[in-house]
Amino acid sequence: MNFQEFDCGCKIPIIDGSPQIDFLDINLDCPKVWSLLAEGKTKGVFQLENKYLGGKYAKELMPENIEEVAQLVALIRPGTLDVKFEDGKSATHHFIQRKHKKEEVEYLHESLKNILGQTYAILLFQEQAMSMTKELAGFSMAESETLRDAIGHKKAELMASLKEKFLEGCKTTKIINDDIANQLFDIIEKGQKYSFNFSHAVGYARTSYQTLYAKAHYPIQFYTSSLRRAKDRIKYKKEIVELIKEARNSDIIINPPSLLNLCSDYSIFNDEICYGLSNVLGIGKAESAKFIEGIRDFEQELRKPKEEWIWFDFLKFSDNTTTTVIQHLISVGFLRHLKIYRKQLLRDYNVWRRLRDNEKQYLKDKDFQTLIIALKMVIEYLQNKKETSFTLKRIKLINDEITSLIDSPTSIKDTLTEINEKESMLLHYPLTCSTLSSRNMIERSPCILLQTLAKYKDLVVNATIDTVNEYTIKRGQNKGRKMGRLSIEDDSAEIENIVVFSDEWDNFKHTLFEGNTVELYITMGKSGLIVKGVKQI
Repeated sequence: MNFQEFDCGCKIPIIDGSPQIDFLDINLDCPKVWSLLAEGKTKGVFQLENKYLGGKYAKELMPENIEEVAQLVALIRPGTLDVKFEDGKSATHHFIQRKHKKEEVEYLHESLKNILGQTYAILLFQEQAMSMTKELAGFSMAESETLRDAIGHKKAELMASLKEKFLEGCKTTKIINDDIANQLFDIIEKGQKYSFNFSHAVGYARTSYQTLYAKAHYPIQFYTSSLRRAKDRIKYKKEIVELIKEARNSDIIINPPSLLNLCSDYSIFNDEICYGLSNVLGIGKAESAKFIEGIRDFEQELRKPKEEWIWFDFLKFSDNTTTTVIQHLISVGFLRHLKIYRKQLLRDYNVWRRLRDNEKQYLKDKDFQTLIIALKMVIEYLQNKKETSFTLKRIKLINDEITSLIDSPTSIKDTLTEINEKESMLLHYPLTCSTLSSRNMIERSPCILLQTLAKYKDLVVNATIDTVNEYTIKRGQNKGRKMGRLSIEDDSAEIENIVVFSDEWDNFKHTLFEGNTVELYITMGKSGLIVKGVKQI
């Protein structure tokens, strides 16, 4: 049997040219998996795919084993994030701080070390509450299960009766005093809002790890599969955008649909992901299948493979499908290998559409290298017919078309902005160039990429605002005033938690909205990156 070996030490069997991963027998301590988690690249990963939860907190927690992945699964649940400690910060925040030894771990009583040691004195799992009641209050297994049921189903009355039993049990065992017993049960009651079933968390964690394992070892196949499934999501456009962004930040190339790499759905060609025809707005699966079949039939008719077609071969084929299909495909670069401006192709196609069926039929077996030559052939064809007022009028119209081609009233050159807008609309993401790259190329912007941001203290960046959060300051000289936090992105990276203090927030908040592309003047301060100025692009 052949194996594919990876630099992490993993070996995966290859059968009939395809990798065969046995998910029940994979390396559960693969450095590639832990590295992927530490980078927060969790899109498409079971239970962790939300980049503002799974991705963000995976980067902060940096799990290194299955149990810590289970902890992560529990930590990003709404209750754990919402419950606040006395300092106003969440259980999730304190857990991460304690794991990285940035905060001291203190136990309410020494007897809790064995129960809460793995979770840094934070009650994270329902089973921990069960252990407390058994070890400290003498509960039976059945009584502990009753407690878990009360916690899991938020049964307030049952919890009240169990509290009385717990306090009485603690008096009997005499391991902790009455004051600590009351405090401890308060913690258990509070845990109703967020504590999770540990066995479920571990099961989820294993599936998360298996997903990560596939993603770490076969990222191109993983993203291709994830993109194919994206259309089934309610917010499928958002899903596609997030998958493409993360894939590109992992140096995976994603291309628009292409005549050379013809496919109906997202597929892999030469280790690059290619859009399929049905992934273009306005082209369904049925139209896609019909189009591909039509291309194959026309190859036979021309006796020429599509790889050798010139533009006018495709133009002749275009009558076999709808105008929408042709216009949308041209607009997203389906024929980019021909190295002809997309606007020129669209202009030529519209001229071709205005020809009559008999005129197109006449050109079908003719060879021509320019549309002007083709139109002159049509004029000769019409001149050889019986002269009528109709043919004379028709000849004049075609001469007008030739004049417009020679002296085009509008530019046939594509602008990067136009390409960006068309691809954003039809592919849901600008694959050829982004708003930022088009602006930088046109204006020769001196702005740096976010990927290189760590090298600078004071800098200027062009970025698109991903998220905006407004806060009210609760203490200090600016108490009551508003401030903000941003996450931004460009073609190279995403950066979170950029601070906008009150004065700057008051001055620039009208331009700091999600989706807007701006020029940011940023400095590195004690609290991280700070916005000092904003300019609308």
